Amino acid sequence: MKPRAREDLINEIRERCEVDKKNSFKISEYDTAWAGTDEIKEFGEKKLKKRTRKILRRNLKELSEAQELLYATGKYSMLLIFQ
Repeated sequence: MKPRAREDLINEIRERCEVDKKNSFKISEYDTAWAGTDEIKEFGEKKLKKRTRKILRRNLKELSEAQELLYATGKYSMLLIFQ
């Protein structure tokens, strides 16, 4: 994936997942049927799972560090839902 396309995809995912209301969240207000872009759909299930595992492993350390910072400040919460 080209860097610009990757950045656009990350921004799209972030925007779809980010909760913009303070202290309020209702899952019914969010579309949970999003399947991604056409490029993602073209991968096929086996290739997509392999690539997803690679990305998750690569980003686990960064996510862990971010969670530690949020925990240390005592001001913010992060809820991650993996389905």
